[in-house]
Amino acid sequence: MSFKYFVYTSVQTESLELSFWDIQLSFFSLINLLESQGIAKDSSYVIAEKVVQFLRENDHLPLTNDTLTAHFNIHENTISKYMKRFYKFTALEYLNSYRLEQARILLLKTDNTIQTISEKCGFTYSQYFSSIFKKKYCISSLNYRKKHLKKEAKRRF
Repeated sequence: MSFKYFVYTSVQTESLELSFWDIQLSFFSLINLLESQGIAKDSSYVIAEKVVQFLRENDHLPLTNDTLTAHFNIHENTISKYMKRFYKFTALEYLNSYRLEQARILLLKTDNTIQTISEKCGFTYSQYFSSIFKKKYCISSLNYRKKHLKKEAKRRF
């Protein structure tokens, strides 16, 4: 169809608009297809993404390598290899890091006890939680809360 000879009547304008949106729809469909083919070529990336999504959605549960193996029907060494390739952590290291970040947020935004926060974040033992929190942030969880609450109080005044 040549646009030079297009006469603008209401019917023809609708036809022009329709063809514009058809072209747009086709264009976006093509982009989506190309993107999906690029990602689908590397199934290890897709698996790592699904593992991360599963870990984030179930971070409050007691997850192990056996849980991941059973859920994804993939050997734990394969899951670890894919996670290390794309996230630089094994699945359980990623999970602990994610849980600690969630705990850090809860320490600052709630008045919950350390025990309650550790349980909400999926840690079975609060002593273990306290130990790895201190290792990661170089400060105990209680002192972290106190330090940041003091900073917040100073900002308010």
